[in-house]
Amino acid sequence: MSATKTFTLRLPTALYARCAKHARKKDLSLNAYVQESLAVVLKIEEDRALHEAFGRYGGDPVASDVEFAVAAQKEAIANHESPATR
Repeated sequence: MSATKTFTLRLPTALYARCAKHARKKDLSLNAYVQESLAVVLKIEEDRALHEAFGRYGGDPVASDVEFAVAAQKEAIANHESPATR
């Protein structure tokens, strides 16, 4: 198991109750439920940031030019086709 860090998390009573209810439904401890939930939120935020970065990169016509790779991609595809599909 990886190293863990302990800290105190203060939650409003209503949020605590909702989290506890969902943890019970999933047959998880509250701790495991909060860990899982935080991992999901972080993944969403990281994916959003990556999407935005790709969007910025794709907005630059010079930086996003992939024409130089088309010939190499065609060659790679041709080399990986089975003789029956040629």
